[in-house]
Amino acid sequence: MEKIGSDVLAAIFRKNRPILNQWFNYAKHLDRTLEGEVFFSYLTRILEPLVKHHEDKPPEKLETFTLQIYKQIVELYSGHYFASEDHYPCFEEVFIELVEHFRNQVFEHPETFSRLGNAVLNLSKLPGIDLNKWSSILKRTAFSNVDDFLKTGYVAAWLSGCASYRKNSLIYLTELDKETFIALFDLKDFDLCDSDIEKMIDKLVLNGWTSPSKILRKANIPPVVFNTIGGFRGFDQPFHSSPYVYEMDDQVFATDQINTYLLFADAFGQQLVQIDHIESKPVDLGKQPCPISLDGGNVYFKNQKLDYLPRINHTMKSEVFCGQTFLLSSHYSYKVFIFGITDN
Repeated sequence: MEKIGSDVLAAIFRKNRPILNQWFNYAKHLDRTLEGEVFFSYLTRILEPLVKHHEDKPPEKLETFTLQIYKQIVELYSGHYFASEDHYPCFEEVFIELVEHFRNQVFEHPETFSRLGNAVLNLSKLPGIDLNKWSSILKRTAFSNVDDFLKTGYVAAWLSGCASYRKNSLIYLTELDKETFIALFDLKDFDLCDSDIEKMIDKLVLNGWTSPSKILRKANIPPVVFNTIGGFRGFDQPFHSSPYVYEMDDQVFATDQINTYLLFADAFGQQLVQIDHIESKPVDLGKQPCPISLDGGNVYFKNQKLDYLPRINHTMKSEVFCGQTFLLSSHYSYKVFIFGITDN
């Protein structure tokens, strides 16, 4: 135990040496590639700082906490989640940083440790998410129980690019307190009351291309924002040929007849979620006409040319107008062109 700087942790290890050795040796029996020194380095990086920070806590509670976290570190290490950039990009860095940041919540609710691990693992595999942005948003918040942590983390994922999380996030925002809303959207400079929060959520429900920060800061919001998703990226591309977009039951699909995706897009990100192919239905001609049009490569909104948008010099293959989102695909591009209408 000479490598451990915490006398308290060293004492807990000595007292529980048989069971601790048993947990690690069993994992090593199943996987001979596990190395004791590497595992010990994660104990000193993750567990020791937690124990040092809580050495003033009741000894029995601290010992129970130590055993719980030790066992979970065994599971993470034996699962090869650490130092595995190919399969779990950024997991180790983001996870350890979050455990340190939320050390008080982790001690009071040890299950938060595994919940954090699961969240980082799952999000690291999702297309479209900025994991570091998610971590930064989450660290602005505080939570008093695991349920609130899960809801807060879910909303933070939406704000970090998981556009498919939008629907449930809007529900969770009504269940979280004002302080969490302010932290998530970084609105600490504004004096907001509960009714202000309710109005903001209502606006978010009505318009997927707005955000509280833009509204409150009175930013010069353009009537239409532009983005794309897809594109040619070699073997890692979502489409093997120019995609076709269609809408069904207020959901947008993009397909190249080999791969089919649900396409989600709003002010916070764009995301393709792969699904089994679903054939398109006939277009409902009674739908509201789209206020966006293209002419000579220029983009027009309500017959006004938008000079700030790039020229779209493509022969169009398909188009969809769903909600406040206009989507196009071209015969000569692997991208889907996305136009979001910010004008209410």
